[in-house]
Amino acid sequence: MRPIVLKLLKQEAVTQIEWQDLFGAVHSVCLWDERGPYKLRDALQQDITMYIKQAQARVLAQREDQALLKAYIAEWGKFFTQCNYLPTPFRQLENSINNISKVAISNTSNALKKNNNNNIEDSLVRKLMLDSWNQSIFVDIKQRLQDSAMKLVQAERNGESFDSQLVIGVRESYGAWARGSERVTVSLPLELEDYIPEVEEFYKKKHSGRKLQWYHHMSNGTITFANSVGRFDLDVTTFQMAVLFAWNQRPLDRVTYENLRLATELPDPELRRTLWSLVAFPKLKRQLLCYQPVVQNPKDFAENTAFWVNQDFALIKNGKPQRRGKLNLIGRLQLSTERSQIEDNHSIVQLRILRTQEAIIKILKMRKRITNTALQSELIEILKNMFLPSKKMIKEQLEWLIEHKYMRRDDEDINTFIYMA
Repeated sequence: MRPIVLKLLKQEAVTQIEWQDLFGAVHSVCLWDERGPYKLRDALQQDITMYIKQAQARVLAQREDQALLKAYIAEWGKFFTQCNYLPTPFRQLENSINNISKVAISNTSNALKKNNNNNIEDSLVRKLMLDSWNQSIFVDIKQRLQDSAMKLVQAERNGESFDSQLVIGVRESYGAWARGSERVTVSLPLELEDYIPEVEEFYKKKHSGRKLQWYHHMSNGTITFANSVGRFDLDVTTFQMAVLFAWNQRPLDRVTYENLRLATELPDPELRRTLWSLVAFPKLKRQLLCYQPVVQNPKDFAENTAFWVNQDFALIKNGKPQRRGKLNLIGRLQLSTERSQIEDNHSIVQLRILRTQEAIIKILKMRKRITNTALQSELIEILKNMFLPSKKMIKEQLEWLIEHKYMRRDDEDINTFIYMA
């Protein structure tokens, strides 16, 4: 079985008899060995990983930017093509694993699941291939790919010619393996949120009929941290950014775990993992965040665990604090895409809505009459110690309060609100 799989991965010629033998072998292993489906899946993953490591070596052998991108796109193109072919002989494997894991579900549900497996997009083997590509090659050379692609974009801005397919190819490889990933809820900093409509509008103009998907758990950026010691550029994930920006309006405050969960809307596993990367980063002698009480594991964070920004943070070199520097906090932080409990996330959203409504009514009771701009400023001031409401949420709650007769718009100025007792 293994030689045929390796031939398929390498896009080598496979005879009709070999193709049929692969179907038969998979079918036999899955039906006659109780542990067969899992053994087969593990062996398949080993073969896929081994092939990807060989592809990675071929890509990294390239030193020049354009050659690196060409090599990556060529390897990715071959691999992605096989993502549509290799799952076909392994449908029995997918059916067997699904039936084992869903043994308590009715026959009707199992039948529906089997039908879904015929869809290559939902294939377990296809997802295994794309995830393995991401974990085994993409994570290791992601920064080199981004740097090389951005150099070409910069060259274009300077009037130099370049092959645009190199940048497009890298971008498409991002999107392909991302499609199988589950998106994770996060409340973006207002500084980022304000740009999203502009980006979406630009995308619509360039790509008619397409929809832009945001995968925040796969993105990162650079922020500047300034304190009395100096200024430092920090490469962070979007999740780390969301956590750190919770202190923008209250730099000296101590914020509890529960309030950070409310401010970021991150699922519990992601928030714990992200906070741990900021309080116990192995390369740092002075951590970016401090916390109390001290624990040995992120799972031990309690709702009342307090976190605060380390105002003495600095990069240490030769035993001396540096006034400037750059630090990559992303490192090997594994960002899982575990789905949080739907009820848990729903409760956070509902709590935010209630807090926003309460704050709006409190402001209107005091002011009786207020402009939209002034209302938003006061609202953010009241809520900043818990979370920063998005513009969308503020607008929705204003409309809800108007609809339920708690307030109304001024007849002569729609941007002025009047409290209704």
